[in-house]
Amino acid sequence: MTDKDTETRVTRRSVLRQGAFAAGAVAIGTVGLSGTAAATICPRTPGFWANHDWCSVPNGGGSTVGESLSGIDCSDPSSEYTLPQTGVSKTMEEWQAFLLKPTRGDKAVKLAQTLLATKLNFELRSSKDSGPEDEQDCVYQATDFSDYGIDLRDYGFDENNVAKVSALADSWLEHSNFPGEQRDWTVVRAGKPVDGEALKDILDDFNNGALGLDCECGGETDSDDEKREKENGNGGPPGHAGPPNDKEGGPPGHAGPPEDKGEGPPVHAGPK
Repeated sequence: MTDKDTETRVTRRSVLRQGAFAAGAVAIGTVGLSGTAAATICPRTPGFWANHDWCSVPNGGGSTVGESLSGIDCSDPSSEYTLPQTGVSKTMEEWQAFLLKPTRGDKAVKLAQTLLATKLNFELRSSKDSGPEDEQDCVYQATDFSDYGIDLRDYGFDENNVAKVSALADSWLEHSNFPGEQRDWTVVRAGKPVDGEALKDILDDFNNGALGLDCECGGETDSDDEKREKENGNGGPPGHAGPPNDKEGGPPGHAGPPEDKGEGPPVHAGPK
């Protein structure tokens, strides 16, 4: 990918972000964890998942993210989740530390951090929204990724959606040096080069609510304390998918600036 191509793609992404914020990103705002199940369906950033106990974050199916995640036993802190196709297993606490790990140019770590957050966001989905038959489910919503310079049908997938991007990212990591160091965004899969940066960008935008997808989110879902925080102007910066008090930062470019000064637009402050 040339510098010119990167500049063009970033410019197009900025247009996509602005369009999502202005024309429908209200579907993915900042909401609290209390209230009805709909409050838990919005995507969250890696910084959020690094700083919240997965076994206390409810999903839309009546349990918690930790309980629904394969391999995690919320009664056993030593239980491990294995990142698919990588063979890398860690406890929840170890994965949380991994989400905050400086990448230092390691492309595989960067993609793995973004992908792990995406998989946790998938666990937020209600059971009724967990299959491709539900046309309103943002995880399976057909999406044109040409602005990111990638078409998943070129790699044997039948369509483009976030779930398929996650699957291709699994395969990218399998064919990379992960957990060893990976300095190049391109890996070869089934004889074809795969641009991991495009996959990372798509998943990063999904985690930050910038794809403009129709994720169910909103309604009267916030607690009284959270409503008061929003009324006092603690809505969070643009593109920040975590809670108003999420100040831990997470990996670069994911969870917003160290200090949340409440400058996010009203559309991202969540329902009142």
